[in-house]
Amino acid sequence: MSAKGIYSGSTTTITSDIKDYFKGGDFGISLGCGYQHESGINYSIRYNMGLSNTDNIESNDALRHDMGIGNQTNRVFQFSLGYSF
Repeated sequence: MSAKGIYSGSTTTITSDIKDYFKGGDFGISLGCGYQHESGINYSIRYNMGLSNTDNIESNDALRHDMGIGNQTNRVFQFSLGYSF
């Protein structure tokens, strides 16, 4: 797997592989609910919150605080709509 970061300035474009800056896995909790109507239409709503730090950058905690960089975590809000046959 790869991840490309692209920066375009007024005179320069820089492309780099940024996958080394992030950890390969995450764990977290999910909360959600759904409903299926008698007609077969169903919908659900869900919130996923990552509990682990996903950045792989080794740095000083005081420096991170001074720069305003906290732990990087995943947060996802999902909505689905479907039909069951």
